[in-house]
Amino acid sequence: MNTLIKIHIVLAASLILFHGIFLFRGLWIRKTGRKPVFIDKISKNISQIFYPFVLLSGFLLIGKKDVIGAAGSIHIITALMPLAAIIFFTPLLKLKRKIPWLLPSINLLLFVLAGITGIIFAASSGG
Repeated sequence: MNTLIKIHIVLAASLILFHGIFLFRGLWIRKTGRKPVFIDKISKNISQIFYPFVLLSGFLLIGKKDVIGAAGSIHIITALMPLAAIIFFTPLLKLKRKIPWLLPSINLLLFVLAGITGIIFAASSGG
């Protein structure tokens, strides 16, 4: 397994972990009315910072493959869907204020889906 694949896997797993912390701690904060603490701020920042690097490392990996096939195509689409969701929901500030957990929930689901399709892609292409 080459270094770029390892970096991509670590970044993607970290993204899912920190985005999950951000979402579930955020829901807990809303429920309890407490103030965000260091872990809340850092998990949000790491989630926002890691996503572009996951995409970049993924595109660098895809560029090295001759044929990506159906699993690779699905993985690319699912990896880009959180970006599409962000672009779609940003103008809908009224909805964002009404249901603030909606976009982070959708994105976490899409990140996990991209991770699953990445595993399928790796298995179908021999690693």
